[in-house]
Amino acid sequence: MNDKPWITPKFKELVAERNAAFKVGGDRIAYKRLRNQVNRLRLNLQRQFYCKHGDNLKKKMTLTTGGNPLKIFVA
Repeated sequence: MNDKPWITPKFKELVAERNAAFKVGGDRIAYKRLRNQVNRLRLNLQRQFYCKHGDNLKKKMTLTTGGNPLKIFVA
C-alpha cells in the first residue's frame, strides 16, 4: 500500500493503537483520546509537509498546466 508522503512510523503506531482500543472491548474513552491524538498528529504532519514542499508543488503545477490552474479540471 502506498502511504501519503507525510506518514511516519510514529503515526502508524498511533493508528494501530487507536484501532486496537476500538476493537478490544470498545474502550470508548481510550479510543476517543487516541482518535484525537491521531487527528492532531495527522494535521501537523500534513502542515509540515506542505510548508516544506509547497513551493515545489506550485512550480510543478504551473509547469504542468501552463500557468492555467483551470486545466486541471478540464478533461
